[in-house]
Amino acid sequence: MQKPRNKIKAVLFDLDGTLIDSIPFHIESFVGLFDFFGVKLSHSRVCSVIRLPSREIYEKLEAKKLLGLNRKEFISERQKFYYSLIKGKNLLFPGSFEVVRKLKKKGFLVALVTNSSKKTMMHSTPKKFLSLFDSIVCFDDVKKGKPSPQPFLLAMKKIKVTPFQCIVVGDSVLDVISANRAGIKNVIGVSTGVSSEKELKENGAKVIKKNLIQTLDFIH
Repeated sequence: MQKPRNKIKAVLFDLDGTLIDSIPFHIESFVGLFDFFGVKLSHSRVCSVIRLPSREIYEKLEAKKLLGLNRKEFISERQKFYYSLIKGKNLLFPGSFEVVRKLKKKGFLVALVTNSSKKTMMHSTPKKFLSLFDSIVCFDDVKKGKPSPQPFLLAMKKIKVTPFQCIVVGDSVLDVISANRAGIKNVIGVSTGVSSEKELKENGAKVIKKNLIQTLDFIH
């Protein structure tokens, strides 16, 4: 990917696995919930669906059949497991504050685009950090989450930029696919979440970095 020029006005970040180290706890919360009901669920099975919205995970893991829970009950109970696991923990990756603050100082608009609900985002992420963003789009704000383009389209609308004026930073193939479908071709993948470097590249990420701090080299 060529280094972006002055036309870039905004950087749109994913949250889980990109800015916060929450993925292991999300995975463990699903495994723990199924275990509570006496059902064995492998970590690899959860990893295959973890980036999807909870209502889709409910269907793919056959929770109604295996646990006897309706979707609302499943989401609520899973959230309780997750919140108990992260209680008192600082999930921010090293450099998250630094990167977002530097971009703001340089004059970039910054947005947060996540498949998490607002409630889960607030439990996972310090309010002081969230206050840095010019716009936040959660799953509650759209009809369809990533890989639909809706989250990124809404984020761009809120901060009044075009796809050609944006860079997306994310850890998942869903971030890449969603951004591309929204017309954003400048996507930086970070290998701190569930998707491998190979998967990110194959799905359209232009550059892969090992951590968030390294992404600053490509945002000018």
